[in-house]
Formats: sequence, structure tokens, C-alpha cells
Amino acid sequence: AKTWRGRAGAAAVQNGARGGGATNRQALVRQLSRAGAARRRIRVRVQMLLQVLGLASCWWAFTPLYLSLAYRIWPVELAGNPLLTIVLWPPATCLAILSIRPSDGGMVFGFVLADAVIFGAVSVAMGLLAYKVRHIDRVSPWLCVCLSALTLGGFVFLGGILVDAARRRQPSPRRLLLLHNEFCRAIGASGATLILAYIPLKMWDDDPLFPQSDLFAPVLLCGLSILFNFVFILAPRVRAAALAALCKTGSTAEEREAAVLAGLVAGRGGSVAGSVDTLLQWAESHFRTISFDLLSRADFVPDGDARASEHSTRASSRRGSLLSSDGDGGGEHGGERGADNWRSEPRAMGQCDAFISHSWQDPPEPKWAALSAWAEAFEAEHGRPPSVWLDKLCIDQRNVQEALACLPIFLAGCDRLLVLAGPTYSSRLWCVMELFTFLKMGAPLDRIAVLPFAAAAPRHSDSPPERARTSSTLADVAASFASFDAARAQCAQAEDQQALLSVIEESFGSFAEFNMWARHLFDRHAQRDGGASKGEEEMTEMVSLAVHS
Repeated sequence: AKTWRGRAGAAAVQNGARGGGATNRQALVRQLSRAGAARRRIRVRVQMLLQVLGLASCWWAFTPLYLSLAYRIWPVELAGNPLLTIVLWPPATCLAILSIRPSDGGMVFGFVLADAVIFGAVSVAMGLLAYKVRHIDRVSPWLCVCLSALTLGGFVFLGGILVDAARRRQPSPRRLLLLHNEFCRAIGASGATLILAYIPLKMWDDDPLFPQSDLFAPVLLCGLSILFNFVFILAPRVRAAALAALCKTGSTAEEREAAVLAGLVAGRGGSVAGSVDTLLQWAESHFRTISFDLLSRADFVPDGDARASEHSTRASSRRGSLLSSDGDGGGEHGGERGADNWRSEPRAMGQCDAFISHSWQDPPEPKWAALSAWAEAFEAEHGRPPSVWLDKLCIDQRNVQEALACLPIFLAGCDRLLVLAGPTYSSRLWCVMELFTFLKMGAPLDRIAVLPFAAAAPRHSDSPPERARTSSTLADVAASFASFDAARAQCAQAEDQQALLSVIEESFGSFAEFNMWARHLFDRHAQRDGGASKGEEEMTEMVSLAVHS
């Protein structure tokens, strides 16, 4: 069987494999297959429970009323007022909403469409009912007209966001679902207020004995049920806590983490979406590296910067481009143009010394200085420049989504993860996800090399205070992660941000568990190293000198 170097799976780590050791391709196949199975189990367990409870509540909400009105066979003396069970429809609706996963685009779109149709039908029904009860009293028609106007507004609003989502080439299911949930909270609060206001108005207008009627309890309980379920249960924190508890029920932390890996490759593979073997074959044929001696500082200048454009023009004039120079990618990996990709070359999995994880928002000068210092030390030890994986130069810009789907495999094919931890690193969602993926694919913590650096000081300043601003330590990196929040982390492309957040949510139920992992990751790293080592201090000094040179 074909073997890889690096971290192909947890089995390799348990067998004592280190960087450069052989790991079996089948181990990675089994790991990704198990991750996919874990993701399916969590999805089925959570969705099935919520949907079964929702259907049961819906059945009990309307069946007694239907039997009583249509066939008059409901045993009132035995089972009580059939109108009382109508209070179960708000929890039934909320359970259905909670069962929708943020990555299920078809289900999200279909549910919002169904809600829009229901709101339109209810608006018409309330309008007709208002006309029918206009002679009974003054309060009932008023309530029906207000509810008709409210549901008509809901129909228009939902129809508008559906049209907007349909016009987008890549609408975000998560964003649509969150917008729908906030709308349901708003319209639920308004509807509950109208229903509860009906009771005192009815008593004041023409029926002081209304609390003794058969309608009093159903109206009161229905209003309270709408208020509790739509306003409280659908609140973001309560919803997240409930889903997190359900995801933890019957699953281990390892299974939830594996589900994240499966979510990264599911639904983002485009033409390569399919079996694990198909994904592996595509990854093997598109894995590329670049020798460090072919890199320059300009390769780390963000796209759109004048220095990047000048360097790209010079490179294009030297040789033709392997890939199209007018293709833009996504996320932290595809924000650059592909004019210089001719410098990268196809390599076998495992023949890459380091996967470079960095933020394009960090200043390029100290970033390049930190990388150069590491590469110099590597070459002194191994007698050759390191081969690295750099997003800008190793991702086919014509197939960005396919390449990002293979990111866990690319990470497993690299000997180590080289973290260029600058001022914005901990605020970039793709960067943190690369750390998570590398470790959860089976790599131990000691295969992560962290190169901290700070923002560059003014170029012609040699004063000690200015010099100190260019240095950073592992403790500084840990401090930057201490307040990490996935919901606030950024991506270059909004679609990538929503997709990654969806993967985290549907695996953990909320961001809390993922945030806790990220906040304590470098704490463990620093404790293992016992603070800043002599080597780290020397590296920091080399970076500082390089920036000021």
C-alpha cells in the first residue's frame, strides 16, 4: 500500500510514528470514514429526537380540535376542553426549527418557504374570521384584524428574504436560518402580546365574566406558550445551550471533534464530493509544495497592495503562469491571485516539511522575518531549504472549493504545522480551524512550531521601546487566544465564515466547546515548553534584527 509521511491518523500516533515516519494511506481512509459516521450519528440522533417530539406535539395540538369540530367525538368530560391542546403548537414549531441544521440549505430554504405560505394562509383566514365575527363584539374583530396584519407582514418579509436568497449565487443557509429565527422571535412576541391583551380588553368591553368561560384558559395558555417558546427557547443563548446538550447526549468529545473534520469536507467538495477514496485521489493529484528559496517577502503582501501588484507583474514577465492569474479564491487561502503558482510543484503526500498557517491581515515584514529565521535554522540542520505548503501558491485558483475540501488531507500530508502567529492570527477563523484540523487528524502538539511576532516598528527606529514592539512570545500568543470567540472570528469571504460556523454548530451544538478548546490550546503548549525557551528567545532576537535591517 502507498504510504505517506506525516500525520495521517491517530493510529499512526499510537504506533509511535513521528514526522517522516511511514503511515498507511488506509489509516487516513478509516479515520475520515469514522469521522463521517460520527457526523451522521450526531445529526440523526439530534434531528430525529427533535422531529419526533415536534410531530407528536403537532398531532396532539390539532387532532383533538379536529375530532371535536368535524366529528364531535372528543370526550370532553374525560379529556377536557379540546381547545386546551392548541397550546402545543408553539413548542411543536420550535422543535421543528431547532431540528434544522445550519448547513442543510435545502431544508432551511424549504422551511422558510413553508412558513411564508402558512403566514399567507393565516392572514387570509384571520381576515375572513374578522368579517364573520364583526357582530359578536368589538374586541374579537379587532384581534383578528391585528393578527391578519401581523401575519401578512410576516408573509411579505419571508417572501422578501427568500427572493433575496434565490438571487444570490451562493446563499448562506446559516444566515437565512438565523434571520428566520430572529423574525420568529419578533413576530411571536407581537402575537403573544395581542393574544394576552385580548383578555383584559374582552373583560372591560362586554364580558366581565370572561375568565369563567371555556375560552379563557386556551387563550391565556396559548399566549403564554407562544411567548415562552418563540421568545425564550429561540433566544440564541438558550437555543445554543439546548443543542449543545443534545449533541453531548450519547456522544463523546472525540466523536464531536471528528464530526467537525467530516463537516469540513462534506458539501464543499464540488466536483470531488463523494466517497473518501474519491476525495483522497483528488487530494493526491493536487498536492503541491514550494521550496523556501523560491519564496520572497512579496509573497506575503495581501492582494491589492501595490507591492503585491508590482511583484506579480515582475513574476509574470519572467515566466508564464501555471494557473489563471485572474481567479480569486476564498477564505484565508484564496484571497491572492495565482500568477506565481508556477513556482510550486506537485509532490507526493508526506514530502512537505511544513504547512504554513498565517493570517493575510498580519504585517508581511515581521512575518517574513520570522519565517526566514525558521527556514535558516532548518537549512542549517538538514542541509537543504524546507519545502512548504503556502495557500497562495499551492491551491489551484480554478478549483478553490475543491482544494479547501481537501484541507484536512493536505494538513495530514505535512510533517508539521508552522504557525506564524501575528497580531491578528487568533482573530482569523481559518487559522484556528487549521490548528484544530491538524491536531484532530492525529498530530501531537509537539509537531506544531509556533513563531510569534508583533507588528513592525518604524523602519528607522533603533530605540529599545520600538525594538521591543517587534518581538512577541508564546505567552503573548496564548493571551491573544484567551478571549477567542468563533462567532466573532473573521474570514476574507463571508461565505467561508458562515460555512465554518455551520460545521462547528452542527457538530458541537454551540461554539462554547470549540471556544474552550481554542482558548486553552496555547496554554498547554506554553506549559509543556515551560515558558519561553532559549531557542525561542534566540528566534525572537533574529526576527527583531531582521525587521530592523
